[in-house]
Amino acid sequence: MNASVRLIELSKELTLLNQKFEDTLEWWYKYHTCDCEMWRRPNGKVLCICPHIAKVFDEKIEPELKRINIELKNLIF
Repeated sequence: MNASVRLIELSKELTLLNQKFEDTLEWWYKYHTCDCEMWRRPNGKVLCICPHIAKVFDEKIEPELKRINIELKNLIF
């Protein structure tokens, strides 16, 4: 597979990963009951910055980001 095709695939993976995280944040905002601090981003979506959502990021999103980052570095260099 050539590099440009793989870059397109990785871009799609990043888009899906971003959507997965956004969906997780929206679900969390609707159903969580902790007293964590909240703030709104410019697009109006609420981001919970409590340890619970950080754990979701650490366990589900960050490993995928690292994998994609490694693949991108390998393609570029």
